[in-house]
Parts: sequence; C-alpha cells; structure tokens
Amino acid sequence: MFRGKRSLPRCRLETCAPRDNNKLLEFAKRLLDVKSPSEFIELSTERTRKQFETLTEQTTELALASTEPLKAGVTKAFGQASRTESP
Repeated sequence: MFRGKRSLPRCRLETCAPRDNNKLLEFAKRLLDVKSPSEFIELSTERTRKQFETLTEQTTELALASTEPLKAGVTKAFGQASRTESP
C-alpha cells in the first residue's frame, strides 16, 4: 500500500453532490416554464452540455489524483532497483 502524501480530487462527494443537486433543481424549475418543444430541446441540450463538462472536469481531477501516487511508487521502486543492481 502506498504510504505517502496523497493528493485528493477537489470535488469530493460531500461538495459535489449538493452542488449537482442544486443544478438539477434549477433545471427542473426551468423545465416547468417551458412553453414550446424547441425551448424544451434547447434547455435539454444546455443541461446535457453542462453535465458533460462537469463529468469531464471531475474525471480529469480523479485521473490526475490517482496517477500521482502511482508515479511516485514506480519512481521509488525503479530508484531502489537501480541502486541494488549497481556494482
């Protein structure tokens, strides 16, 4: 197991879930005011785009946070291996 400083993603469940719920409630309120099919499609498209942007941001943060400990562990392992193999 990795025993070092870990960099956690900025968006954790405690902070992201309420923010995402607020966005969903805002969308539902706006959905009730829709007057035409074209307005519904526009609103749905906007919501989908925002969801995709949020997902991309959160995935990037998670990927970066998970690769840092891996890189440190590999560097440490290869550094130790090269020192033990040196004559």
